[in-house]
Amino acid sequence: TFSLNANVKLFPNPSTGLVKLNINTSERGQLLTTVLTNVGQQVYVSENNITSSTQIVDLDLSNLPNGLYYVELKLAEKVKMERIVIQK
Repeated sequence: TFSLNANVKLFPNPSTGLVKLNINTSERGQLLTTVLTNVGQQVYVSENNITSSTQIVDLDLSNLPNGLYYVELKLAEKVKMERIVIQK
């Protein structure tokens, strides 16, 4: 697996659960977003079609308890990891 060359911003961070994912990349295709706990448990999955160089995707993580989560972004067989803190 290769590293996804993308400028990614998750905001607000920390968040109460409604998160915006701003992705800026030259890649196109299906973006698979997976949110994992610190022990690797998958707690959220979504797929979005990336059609432009800058795109904003809404993530509703409001059902998750407070804590640190890892957001795995997979696009065109490439992966990027980000962190988000849920704090209500």
